[in-house]
Amino acid sequence: MRVEDQTFVATVGELRAMLQFVSKDITRAYLHTLCFDFEHRRIAAADGHTLAVLQVIKGKVLAGEVHLVGATNLNDLLKGSKPAAEVQLRFGSDASAGHQATFIGNCGQLAPLSLVDAKFPPIEQVIPERLPGNWSGGAICGFDSTYLARLPVLRKAMSDGGGKSCQWRMQPPPDALSPTRFDWTVDGVEALVVIMPVKI
Repeated sequence: MRVEDQTFVATVGELRAMLQFVSKDITRAYLHTLCFDFEHRRIAAADGHTLAVLQVIKGKVLAGEVHLVGATNLNDLLKGSKPAAEVQLRFGSDASAGHQATFIGNCGQLAPLSLVDAKFPPIEQVIPERLPGNWSGGAICGFDSTYLARLPVLRKAMSDGGGKSCQWRMQPPPDALSPTRFDWTVDGVEALVVIMPVKI
């Protein structure tokens, strides 16, 4: 994944992997979206129990807004494309034909993107602070296996382009009901997933 001016460039696999973290409840419009945040060079998805973020670690600070793209619309546009194919999502004045946002497929085909007029949950308030490397605390906690199964799918999608990833990092929560963070990096893009534990 990379960010260029008013455009996010990502593989079909990366976008599909992020879509699995989106809420399936279409009545919760702000969670049935992918969030494209230019200032922080990141894509985010949440469903109320998990938060997933792909963020380009280094790069110039970009001016730009936060845009929410409807999950159903984007999923339809990705159908039939190979996971390794790169697509572009162009926003603002660079979008074509007067649309607020444009999807550009790997063969150059253009399609309007459906933007959602809503506010994404405050990401920084959800992410647990990273603890020092020598921290040895942590509670015993359980997770819904459905949520855990999404992690390797996202990691594989990030590595499919030949990128090399570092090891997984899991930060155990201070108590059994606090959010737990998982993160890893592939070629300058950090993946961060926060999962709420379940009672055991």
